[in-house]
Amino acid sequence: VKARRKRLEKYCNSVNCDTLVTFEPENLFYLTGFWGEAVGILEKGGQTTIIAPELEASRAKDESINCDVITSQRGGLISTLASLKKKKICADCQNYSVMQSLKKSIPRLKQSSEPFYNARIIKDS
Repeated sequence: VKARRKRLEKYCNSVNCDTLVTFEPENLFYLTGFWGEAVGILEKGGQTTIIAPELEASRAKDESINCDVITSQRGGLISTLASLKKKKICADCQNYSVMQSLKKSIPRLKQSSEPFYNARIIKDS
């Protein structure tokens, strides 16, 4: 997982961002080892956080590798992510309305799955 995070950081930097946010389950799993309904955050230096709803939080803690897990209340995801507003964020979110809401609180937010696609081309050894 450490090598995956290094690759993700490299590709995140290549799109001029310093923080990667994933909403897609397969990218969340690639980043954290946890497959479920949650959001994963990779910050510069490899710090990895999962924001999970109450029903998924304990499983996220058990199944993820070297991650902090924050429990999010229903509808509280955007306010939790807004704490990252000073960072240059790249998110793989495919939902237009969610991206528009996030952009109101996080002006330097960019939508791209490119860092994940590029990192996942290189298979783990």
